[in-house]
Order: sequence, then structure tokens, then C-alpha cells
Amino acid sequence: MEFNKSQSKLKLGEIISKSFKLVVDNALEILKITGIFLVPVFLVIIGLLVALIFALIGIIGTGIYRSSPDELILVFFKMIIPLLIFTILIMLVSLVSYFGYGIIIKVLGDRYKGEDTGWKDSMKYVWAKKWSLIGMNLLILLIYFVAYIVIMILSGILTAVTFGIGLIIIVPILIALSVIVTAVFMLFNSMLITKDLRAMDAIKQTFRLFKKGRFWRMIGKCAALSGITNLAILVIVLLAMIPLLGVIVAILAIVGQVYVQSFLMAACNIIVMEDMEPQDGFSEVNFIE
Repeated sequence: MEFNKSQSKLKLGEIISKSFKLVVDNALEILKITGIFLVPVFLVIIGLLVALIFALIGIIGTGIYRSSPDELILVFFKMIIPLLIFTILIMLVSLVSYFGYGIIIKVLGDRYKGEDTGWKDSMKYVWAKKWSLIGMNLLILLIYFVAYIVIMILSGILTAVTFGIGLIIIVPILIALSVIVTAVFMLFNSMLITKDLRAMDAIKQTFRLFKKGRFWRMIGKCAALSGITNLAILVIVLLAMIPLLGVIVAILAIVGQVYVQSFLMAACNIIVMEDMEPQDGFSEVNFIE
């Protein structure tokens, strides 16, 4: 359809419907990207997690019968080493998943515009923006981490001053942040890739989505989309935990999780391209139904 100012704000139901259709129409392309970039990442993460569990069990097993406090402290520090190694390896492996998700965002964004961009061309584009993608996500994680620490400190002070009453205020805020953060993170990536912006410009433009006059509308959309995504992923994870289903079902669960994430990516792409005010500086383009 032709994009114009009167159509620039879609309702949540329209976004969900268009996102679902976009994912279904491009299911094969998403499957290719998942098989090449994401399934290996998830399998490596699972392998690292299993190795970490066995390493910790071994360390605890050798130190649990020791009663000396000094030896117990030594056991504790021995546990830190595999945890640090695991964290570093997970961070490195996760960079590949950022790359894979970036390719999906590019494919879905271009297909929504009506451009028949395949995963290979999208891969070249995302590879060219790899440092912006990585840098932006690290910066966003840092901002979120700092905000979380500040909230925790303030909650501790408020709880102490008000004798626990502050928890009534802080707990809902933390729950709300944990709910909307999934969609907000994806909005930054959609802005970076679909609008072909630099990292800092993408962050600024994403924050402009939440400016005065549409803040609560965007919060509501992010909360709803994050809720749908997290609930669907939870169901998939629970199904994957059923005993005796084997590795094949685990891989299918990974693929299912990626499709759910792709729905969120499609929704965030649509919000970025359709839900901006004309004065936000985005040019008009032709979108498909």
C-alpha cells in the first residue's frame, strides 16, 4: 500500500496481523538464516552450559567434605574461574547470534518495503554494519545495566526509609521494565538496520519514538509485543524440557524460538517504518500490504 501521513500510525492489532503475515510469507528465508547462523550458536551455548555444570559439580564435589574455612574459600574462588570463562565464551558466541538476527531484521524490513532481498545480500549489508550493530547493543546493555543498578540502589534506600513500603512502588517498576525490555531492545536494532543509521543516530531516533504525546502508546505496544513473545518462548522452552524427546526436538524448539523472535523483529520494523511522525525526518516509501 502507499504510505502516507494518515496511515502512519497502526493499531496494535494491525501490527500483530502484518507481522505474523510477514513471518509466514518469509518462513523459508528465516529458516535458512536460522540453520546457518543461529542453530549452531544455540547448540554451542547448550554445550558450554553442560560443561559449566559438570565443572561446578566437580569443584563442589571435591570441596564439600572440607571443613576448613580457608579451603572452602578456595573452592569458592575455583568456581569463579569456570563462571568467568563461561561468561566470556557466551558473550563471544552471542555476537554471532546478533549477526544472524540482524540478517533476519534486514530481510523482513526489505520484504515489508516490497524489495525482494535475499539472505545473502542481507548478510553482506549486516556484515558492513557489524561494528555499529555490536557497539550499539553493548551500549544499550550498559545503559540498561546502569539503570537497573540505580533502581536497585534507590529501591534499597526507599525501602529502608519507608520501612518496606517503597517495595510497593519499586517492584511494579522492575516488573514493567523486565516486560518491555525485549521489544525495546529490538526497536534499537530495527532502527539501525531498516533506516540504515549509525549507532548513535539509531539510539536517538529510537528514543524519539517515546517522546511526549506518544510515550504511553509506545510503552503499551512494547509491553504487548514483549508479553506475546516471552509467553510463546516460555511455552516452547517448557515443551523442549519434556524428557526423552531428544536432540531433534531441541533443535525444533530453537527454530520455533527464532520464528517467535522474528515475529517481534517484524513488529518492530513495522513500528519503526510506519509509526514515525513525518517531522522525524524519515522519507516516504512504498510499503506492501
